[in-house]
Amino acid sequence: MKKYSFLLLAAGLLLSACDNDDDDKKVVPEEPAKSASVELEFDSRFGTEDFTRNKAYVNQHGDSVAVGSMLYFVSNVELLKADGSVYKVPDSYYLIENTDQKVREKVILPNIPAGEYTRLRFMVGVDSLRNKSINNAVGDLTISNHMTWEWSTGYMFLNLNGMYYNPASKTFEGLFYEIGKDYNSRTIELDFPASTPKMLVNPEHSPKIHIHANVKTIFGGPNILDVKTEPRIDGTPQHAASSLKVADNYAAMFRIDHIHGH
Repeated sequence: MKKYSFLLLAAGLLLSACDNDDDDKKVVPEEPAKSASVELEFDSRFGTEDFTRNKAYVNQHGDSVAVGSMLYFVSNVELLKADGSVYKVPDSYYLIENTDQKVREKVILPNIPAGEYTRLRFMVGVDSLRNKSINNAVGDLTISNHMTWEWSTGYMFLNLNGMYYNPASKTFEGLFYEIGKDYNSRTIELDFPASTPKMLVNPEHSPKIHIHANVKTIFGGPNILDVKTEPRIDGTPQHAASSLKVADNYAAMFRIDHIHGH
């Protein structure tokens, strides 16, 4: 009887040991990837100066221009890593505003996965899918932002209003750039500055990317514009060629100046 009891005890110990081995081999689920926010600041400039609304500046054509308000869409934001992998920020449609009523030049990109990033990519404008209809709007694609046309479907990508000096009349007259349509969206990819080639994102690092947005470039990037000849450029067919020139100019207006908290 004692021998039988001993055998049962030994078998029980063996089974318990096997169970412990099984526990050791169980796969522990990985923790979800940690994330943090990233801030983008679009700091308006005019050449090397801080931009001031309604202040007269001389553009590349030699004309005196004063911009009273400027709004443009930044969308489809992406952060890129050195290995070529890309994080696409969901529903990233932001309206950058510099008007008498509101200045909004900072946006927060939430829940950016932890990692090291080396470049920033975004669109000025709205992708063709969202630009087909103003229904089911996401982000800042709302009618209340007054960036849609009453006469045409879609959004204005850039809405710039101001004045220019007309030597013929010796007065300042109205200047209006209302640029939209799919062919005027532009994708911009910016390298990080040499002083900060990599940006670390994790729960202890929520970086801020400081971007200079040079308003002067709108009047003379790849294309030097004569505001006296065309003080109004909009989305109508007769302005298509001129609006393309404006779009190519605003594609060149951005550069990353520095990164905080990298």
